[in-house]
Order: sequence, then structure tokens, then C-alpha cells
Amino acid sequence: MKKKIKMLLGLLALLLVVTGCSQKETAVTYNEEDLEKVAEVLINYCKGTDAQSKAQMKKAGEFALQLQLVQAQLPVEPRNFFGIVDSWDQAVKECGSYEGHGDFSLEEKNDGIRLVTTAQFEKREAELVFEFNQEEYLESLTVNAQYSTGEILKKAGMNTVLGMGTVFLVLIFISALISLFRFIPLLEAKRKKRRDLHKAEKAEETAKDGGEKVLSQTSADSQEDPQLVAVIAAAIAAAEDRPADGIVIRSIRRRPANNWKK
Repeated sequence: MKKKIKMLLGLLALLLVVTGCSQKETAVTYNEEDLEKVAEVLINYCKGTDAQSKAQMKKAGEFALQLQLVQAQLPVEPRNFFGIVDSWDQAVKECGSYEGHGDFSLEEKNDGIRLVTTAQFEKREAELVFEFNQEEYLESLTVNAQYSTGEILKKAGMNTVLGMGTVFLVLIFISALISLFRFIPLLEAKRKKRRDLHKAEKAEETAKDGGEKVLSQTSADSQEDPQLVAVIAAAIAAAEDRPADGIVIRSIRRRPANNWKK
């Protein structure tokens, strides 16, 4: 039993030794000098190339750029190269023209390596961070501008003022919109008054048309009166056996119909 335990402990120790050796053999070593040369070449290209040349380079396409990068022995993919140039241009806009930089420092990561240096620009300093993968290909450039305490407070104050100003503007707009609600009943009353006036005008036109019809009917009746008077006068003259010229009819009234009395 003791022999079996000793054999197991020996196997475990052997496994630990083999694992440690394999870890040492798989440890990645980076050539810091070559990485710094790549960073220096890119910095010199970015600061020495004008905007027109950079635009022409982008128009040429990735294939033409790939040939130039291979000839210059720069381990950078074309798409990453364009991103690095854009990051540099943005840094120049923010920090001013480039003046120089200090020593590089190497920081290893699980999936690559970081090359960091502090650069001096016209307006302020900035930290340049070059990101390399395990194959020592440059993937990105990050420029971290360093602001003073006064600049940070100023920017924070501006952000606060803009935020509060936006809120107050929205509140003022809402208040103005709510204040306009009081005009809604007035507009509705005005609209109702306009409808009533239209109805009154329509009723007046209808009454006027009816009056004209009555007047026309009355004038027609007045034209028929002499004929009716002549007929009645002739009937009376025949009944009384006297000349019709001696009979004068002053008015004609219609009696309401009534039943005969039994």
C-alpha cells in the first residue's frame, strides 16, 4: 500500500515538472527594439505627411497600401493603418501640432503587448498607446490627451450648463405650449358663432324667398279680382233685373263653409 502511494506522489511530481517546463517553453518573448522601430516609423509618417497625401493613400485602396507596407517591412494591416492615421489626425486636432515624445515602456497582455509613451503636443501632453498582437502586428493606436484640472473643471461646467440649459429650454417650450391651451375654447366659440351666423343667413334667405313667393301670389290674386268683381256684378244684376252699371261692389269676403241647418 505504501509503495502505491509513493508511486502516485512520484507521478504527480513528474506531471508538475512537465507542466512547468511546457509553460516555460510556450512563453512568448517580444523584440522590444523592433516594436519601437515600427512605432517610430508610424509617428514619423503621420507627422510628416499632409492631409492631401493621406487622402490619396486612402483612394489608392488596401491592395496598393499592402504593397507599400510589405516593402517598408511594417507589420500593419491596411485597415489598421487607416485607423491609426485617423487616430493621429484626431489627436492633432485636439492637442495641437506634434513636438516629440519620451521613452517607450512595454506592457505585456494575455493576447498581445502594449507599447506606451508620453508625447508632447503644442497644447498639451498625450499618452500614445500602440497595441500589438502576439504575432507582433500593430493593431491600433490610442491617443489619451492629458487635461489639467482647470480644463477638466471647465469642460465639466460646460457640460453641466449645456445639460441644464437644454432642460430649461424644454420646460419653457412645454410651458408655452400649455399656455396656448386657453385659446382653444375661444377658437371653438368663434367657430360656433360662425356656424350660427351661417345658419341665420341661410334662414333669412329662406324667409326672403318665401316672402317673394307670397308677394307674387298676392299680385296674381289682385289681378284676378276685377274679373271676379265683374262676374259677381253681372250675377247680381241678372238676379235683380237691373243694369250692372248701377251695382257697386266695394269688398268681397269669403265666408267659411258651414253645414245646413235642419
